[in-house]
Amino acid sequence: MSDVFISYSRRDEEAVKQIIKSLTRRGIEVWIDKEDIGTGSRWDMQIQEGINNCKKVLVMLSKASIVSQNVGDEWGYAIEKSKHIIPVLLEDCDVPMRLASLQRIEFVEDYDTAIDKLTAEIRAESEEKEAKAPEAKARKFKAPRPVMNALKFGLPALLLMGLALFGYHNFLITVPSLDGLAPETARQVLQANHLSLGKVTWEYSDADSDPAGKVFRVEPAQAKIYDAINIYIAKEKVSVPDVVGLNESQAKSLLENVGLQFGKIVVEEADAEEFSIFKQEPSPDTLVREAAPVDLYVVKEKIVIPDVVGLDQAGAVAALEAKNLKVTLVHSVTRWNTNYGKIFEMEPTAGEKVNSNHEVKIWLADFGGWIYLGEGDVGDIMKTHKGFNLRNEPDASSRKTVIDSLPKGSRVKILHALENGWRLVREYNPEAEEEMHAQL
Repeated sequence: MSDVFISYSRRDEEAVKQIIKSLTRRGIEVWIDKEDIGTGSRWDMQIQEGINNCKKVLVMLSKASIVSQNVGDEWGYAIEKSKHIIPVLLEDCDVPMRLASLQRIEFVEDYDTAIDKLTAEIRAESEEKEAKAPEAKARKFKAPRPVMNALKFGLPALLLMGLALFGYHNFLITVPSLDGLAPETARQVLQANHLSLGKVTWEYSDADSDPAGKVFRVEPAQAKIYDAINIYIAKEKVSVPDVVGLNESQAKSLLENVGLQFGKIVVEEADAEEFSIFKQEPSPDTLVREAAPVDLYVVKEKIVIPDVVGLDQAGAVAALEAKNLKVTLVHSVTRWNTNYGKIFEMEPTAGEKVNSNHEVKIWLADFGGWIYLGEGDVGDIMKTHKGFNLRNEPDASSRKTVIDSLPKGSRVKILHALENGWRLVREYNPEAEEEMHAQL
């Protein structure tokens, strides 16, 4: 006797073949017209015999099958014969009224879940019909002596044997370890231990060490003799590819190619090329479930440093701070020219791309030079007691070192001090200094 008879439309043959293949692998015997009707046999008689000799009937529901006369005749005959009918929904369609009230298995979305449910439903025991035995009329009977002796001595022995057999069948045994075994090997191990294979479920394991396609869990851990043991097989996980350094479009394409989704996109500043991926979560080579999301961290657009060389202090500081950059001002009197009060150098240079709040150092040409002051330490602010020639070197032996002159009473700030009395100074203006610090 076959486990199931399959009623279907030939237009659904490919989908039905896939289901038959899955059921056969799970040890379910299937009756189908193309394989079980011999040459020269009467088709209608063979169909009736197939339905009569099966335990359950699968009705494949589709837009084609619900209008098929043959399919309608088959499940109608099965209902007349009080067969256990399992409707199987292959696609969304109008289910016939007489089948709509039955619990159906839907293959519209998740095939793996549906085939597991269908297998379990086929294997489930049908409700047994309550046997009704006619009441026997009581009558007096006196057994012969040999029969009485047999009852006297044989009955206790039979009771002992029955108790032993009852204990054997109800004794709990520990299910053997099936971890790491293929489904077929697990079935063989169970049979060798007087147990049977129950429901086979494919699902993801939380442990990356569990190999795909192998058993990683069983239920229950203890069972009675010949009980069915459910096993859980680890589904294969996906290794997360490395997308760091790619742009957003390239990263999304690579993730989709391996069956993963892109999760949240976070745009942040980082020391990497702008618009590139600088971090991902989960990290590369992590094993995850199919269609799992991967979060991408993208480098924010960089700031292009403006050119402030030639600007005065106020203009340079304003231009850099407008770009959300940090400014450091360096006073210099080593530019022996007349371009005082202007920026003559900057670092990094104009045009470079940096993150916000990046430090930009600018050099301001101040009026000053070497004078033979003879006193004062670095950082001191002093008032000159006479006029001085400003020189580009601490040497008074030649007129060639003179670059300008400093009048008597000038306020200067000492930048460098030599033991021989020479001082490198710059002109000091208190009001300008206060304004400069306010800007910075």
